[in-house]
Amino acid sequence: MFFLGSCRVRSPAIVTGAAVALGLAMGATFGSPVSAAGGAFDNYCAMGLASKQQVKTDCSINWIGPDNKLYCFSTDKSKEAFLEHPEDNISRAEAYFETKQAAKNQSSCTRQRCRARRNSPRKT
Repeated sequence: MFFLGSCRVRSPAIVTGAAVALGLAMGATFGSPVSAAGGAFDNYCAMGLASKQQVKTDCSINWIGPDNKLYCFSTDKSKEAFLEHPEDNISRAEAYFETKQAAKNQSSCTRQRCRARRNSPRKT
C-alpha cells in the first residue's frame, strides 16, 4: 500500500501515473519521446531568438509552453530567463524567427532565379 498525498493507494502503477501527470502539469519533460519530435523554432534556443540571436540546441533543456509546443534552450539560465516572462518572450522569438525565415526564403529564391538566368539560352 502506498500513500499519495493523504490517500492510500494499493497499486504502484497509480502512484507512478499520478507522478508523471503531476510532472507534465508542472511543465516537466521526460526525455526522448517529446524531444525526438523536435522543438518549436527548428530547435533554436527560444531565449536566444527572443534576444535576436540564433543558437542551435539539441533540445535536451526544454519546456512545454501553454500552447503545447516544445521550446528548446541552450542553457538552464536561458530557460529561467525565458520563463520570467514567457508570453512576451514567445512573441519576440516568433517575430524574430519569422523575419529570419522570410529572409532565408527570399535569398534562396534569388539564388534560384540567378541559376535559372545563368542556365537559360542568351538572346543575341
